[in-house]
This record gives sequence, C-alpha cells and structure tokens, in this order.
Amino acid sequence: MTLQIWRAGKRWAGITTLLTASLLLGCASASVKWDQRVGVYSWDDALTELGTPDRVADMAGGVKAAEWIESRSPSSTVAEPAPSYTRAEPIESYPTYGSRAPNKVLRLTFTPDGKLLDWHRNY
Repeated sequence: MTLQIWRAGKRWAGITTLLTASLLLGCASASVKWDQRVGVYSWDDALTELGTPDRVADMAGGVKAAEWIESRSPSSTVAEPAPSYTRAEPIESYPTYGSRAPNKVLRLTFTPDGKLLDWHRNY
C-alpha cells in the first residue's frame, strides 16, 4: 500500500512539474520584446527557442515568413437540433454557444540572410 501511494505521489509530482514548466514557458514567450530582436535575432535562434514553425512561406526576394501557434482556441459548440413548437407546427432550431476565437499566432519574417525583419502577434 505504501509503495502505491509513493508511486501515485511521484506521478502527480511529475505532472505538476510539467504543467508548471509549460505555464512558465508560455508566459516567457509572451513577454519577449520582439522590437529589440529585429535585425539581431536569426532563423536558427527561432528554431532553437520556438521549435519547428507550424507554417513557413518563402516569399519574393528570398524573404521567409514563419508562424508559430502559441495557443489554440477551443472550437465553438453547436447543439443538436431541438424541436420547438409554435401553434402546433414543429420548428427546428440550431442554437450555437459562442463563436470561435482565432488561434494565438506569432508570425516572424526573416531576411534572405536569416535575420529577423518583422514580427506580428494577432492578440
């Protein structure tokens, strides 16, 4: 019994550590001063710090744009049709709850030699 409690505690400690690290990394990327990195930050720096981008586009003149999804939004919920009756005639209604918010995306644009040219966040 004691061994089972110890293993369960160890498992929760690992999960708690992982969640805390994720939260701190998420907050750290949101506090980056991207204006100060323009012209200095490189494509290799981005790959090291942010990982593989979710989308990459090669643009005119050798410019490269990349997007990292920092946070995915939940999709909106649509209920099943619910019949409602007015004057003995059934009417189908499709209620929706909320609307889908956009994903939180960081877009970095790099010069042909791999230096940060511009950045944009959609939130």
